[in-house]
Amino acid sequence: MTIIKEIYDLFEQLTQPAQIERVMQLMEMPNDWRPSKHTKLYNAKTEIVSWAEGKENGEDYRLERLKNLKTKIIFVIGEINLPSKQHRKESVEQKFAELLSSLNCDEQLKSFCQVLNSQSGGVFLIQAMHDEIQRWLVQRLVNYQPSLATGKQIYIKTQKHNVRWNFEAFWTEFNSVCKNPSCDSVIQELTELCKTKSIVITIYGLRLLNENNRRQLYNFWLRLWEQFRQLEKHSFLVLFLVEENNANCKLSPFKFIESTYVGEYQQNILLPPLDNISSTHVRSWLTTEQVISQLKIIFPKRNLNNIVEHYHFEEEEPLALLNEICQEVFQIQDGIAAIEPYWKLAG
Repeated sequence: MTIIKEIYDLFEQLTQPAQIERVMQLMEMPNDWRPSKHTKLYNAKTEIVSWAEGKENGEDYRLERLKNLKTKIIFVIGEINLPSKQHRKESVEQKFAELLSSLNCDEQLKSFCQVLNSQSGGVFLIQAMHDEIQRWLVQRLVNYQPSLATGKQIYIKTQKHNVRWNFEAFWTEFNSVCKNPSCDSVIQELTELCKTKSIVITIYGLRLLNENNRRQLYNFWLRLWEQFRQLEKHSFLVLFLVEENNANCKLSPFKFIESTYVGEYQQNILLPPLDNISSTHVRSWLTTEQVISQLKIIFPKRNLNNIVEHYHFEEEEPLALLNEICQEVFQIQDGIAAIEPYWKLAG
């Protein structure tokens, strides 16, 4: 059976428009690629598959994306009430996802909070090699500040987005903020929203935009930041730029400094790259009351007295380490893939 046939067979179990919307959300499908709400379900599913396949980077890339789509459909099938998280029964995987949110990224958190407290936001460059770790780190930073966690969250993944060729496609990601969005209307509405609510804009893969489109994004941000700073009372305004840890990554005209050198008007901050997670910290984390109490509830017959002695955690590379925790400690066969969807911001 081909993977396309497997996907369509799984799709037959999704009979609600909200479920299809959830798949598109988990796949981070750009708004301007998403089928109309009036599109028949089968046609919507076909459009999702066509978008997921893509036409770039060869057969291996195509199969990787189709496998990712298959995983997300299976995930949605397993959900109970859609699409709102607060109306779903908390699964074991979701509990584990929340537990992993207490793992170490103290260096990044410290830098982030230092800047947030001094200037109420700004641009933050997040660097990690894998998508899963990038999302985990973004989710950790956002959830550390309750105002951000409950604020307006917008995420844009440029890899399969028309914004790479036509910057006007960028404004479609703000359809939930204003009707007929344009640069002026988006700035106006976001500024107004910031009076009462924090805003987080997360962009994955700025490096994939050409220089002209990066410049347009930069100018948009400068105008928005200037309007934000003129407000007498406001919440937080944060732009996360999420990239691989690559010294040759082209992000101009954005220029970044370390948080220790923040000045009064500086807003482009380089957070420390997340290259590894200490296995020593993981062993310490496993003995905390938060982790042990949850494991006792989920595995009531399991002997947890010497849990640290059973796991040595040879890996310190973040993705390999988190995958090892999921498979060995949490006993999730699919590893990090089963819980990674819980790290995606609601949008």
